Amino acid sequence: MIGSFEIMGHRIEIRYGRVPASAWAMYVPDKKVILMSPRIKKMPKSHFDHTLYHEITHCVLDYSGLEELNEDETKVDLISNAVYQIVSTIRFDATDAFPSA
Repeated sequence: MIGSFEIMGHRIEIRYGRVPASAWAMYVPDKKVILMSPRIKKMPKSHFDHTLYHEITHCVLDYSGLEELNEDETKVDLISNAVYQIVSTIRFDATDAFPSA
């Protein structure tokens, strides 16, 4: 297992496994798993990260009941790329956000 996360009370595992030859990864809702192709180990870390965020976005949309949006790969890419950029560039100072009383 590579890792896991929780969403809406469910644990989703991330691990290497078989995916279609045309894909780098896939989210399998009924098994609560994101499968990453072992081929992705040869790619740059940024490719792994983008692919993982894409599959996490599928998971979020699935648990949000947005099946029609979940089927639109272009929109999934737009959302996942935006979230990836935010998470990878965020600068946050907790002392400014939550000053002592």
